[in-house]
Order: sequence, then structure tokens, then C-alpha cells
Amino acid sequence: SYAQSSFLLGGGYAGINVSSVVSSGESSVSHSTPYMGFYGMFSDRILFDNFAVTPGVVYGYSTRSEEGSFGVSNVTLASGTMRESEHRLGLTFDVEYGFDVAFGALRPYFFAGATPELLLSSKRHYVTSDVLTGENEWVEDNLGDSPVYRPFDVLVGAGAGVDIINMVRLFGGYRYGLVDIAIDDAVAVHRGGWYVGLQLLF
Repeated sequence: SYAQSSFLLGGGYAGINVSSVVSSGESSVSHSTPYMGFYGMFSDRILFDNFAVTPGVVYGYSTRSEEGSFGVSNVTLASGTMRESEHRLGLTFDVEYGFDVAFGALRPYFFAGATPELLLSSKRHYVTSDVLTGENEWVEDNLGDSPVYRPFDVLVGAGAGVDIINMVRLFGGYRYGLVDIAIDDAVAVHRGGWYVGLQLLF
């Protein structure tokens, strides 16, 4: 049979988790930091009977906030808030297997694939206040002159979804980053997390 192509446009919610392991001598400490994220994506589904390949482009935004004591100008500790935000751009390539049910009105499918991803921006915005220093506000760039993260990652994952009357696609899955993105050799940092989304088929 002939290959059929459909364009897909949509987005969704991502519950991103950044796991870090700090090593010191023979001991290590693990820590997990959750982020709230959103993403938009454009894909091209090329269908061969039950199988399909789906290359695409995805843009992601994630953020988190934290309250505590932070260094004002990296010197004095003061209470306040920190908000971290990140922007990413990736190329997706998934392989899927699906089948028609309900006289073709529904097409459940399973997929797996990889996403090379570039971290475009990663910044921490601090706002602190105390009686000695007053209110202070500053920004730290995680990709700046003293970078915290490497900008490139490759995420692999799998998931499942359903196409409804060949017009709407609902899906969800999990992805995990293979690259240790931490610059510090004593720290290992990997991104991963669950996501759900909706796309329109054209």
C-alpha cells in the first residue's frame, strides 16, 4: 500500500523532573527537582498501514519556584524567592504502531523514539529582602560565563495515544535524558519526566 502523510500541530503539559547525584569520595547524595512545563510541536506522520514514522520539531518551556535564603550579590544571605525558567528546542523522531477500531473511528497506537534537544536559555531570577540590604533582585544565567549546564541533550522515551476520526490525536509518554548535563564533574544531572498532549491532524 501507499504511504499516507498527515501534518500534526499541537502541544501539551510536561511534568519535568531533574535528578542530580552529588558525589564526594565514596559517598553520594541523590536529589530530585520538579518543574512545571508546557510545549508546542509540529510533526509529519508518514503512515505505512499499521506502522508510522513521525519526525517533528518541539519547543518547550519549563519553570519552578523556590522560597528560602539566597545570597544577595552572592555575598549576604537574605530570605526571598527564586524562579528558574528554561527554553528548549528539539527534533523528534518517533516510530509508532497502531490499528483501527470502531470501524476506523479510533486508532490506538504505541510509540517510541528519540529527541535531540538544545537548551536555548536557562536562568534563575532572585528577589530577596531584609532590613540590612533592603530589596535586591538579580539574575543568574546557567549557560553564561560560568555555566552550570551543558546545552545539548538526547532524550529517549515511549508512550501511547489514540487518533480520533483521523482529526484529533491524544497521547502521553515518558522521556529520559541520556546526557549528563552538569558541568561540574562531581555532580551528575539528567532530565526526564511524563507528558501529555493534544494534536490536530491535517
